Amino acid sequence: MSNEYNYLFKLLLIGDSSVGKSCLLLLFADDSYVTATSVPLELILK
Repeated sequence: MSNEYNYLFKLLLIGDSSVGKSCLLLLFADDSYVTATSVPLELILK
């Protein structure tokens, strides 16, 4: 007997800047680790 599961999760990560929230999401979503990320444009404009 084979069960197929189709789940959709919504996740909210809250924390200080430059602590690795985006890297953590990429690690679980794409199974990849990014060592250098850029600041989102929204944060630069504020």
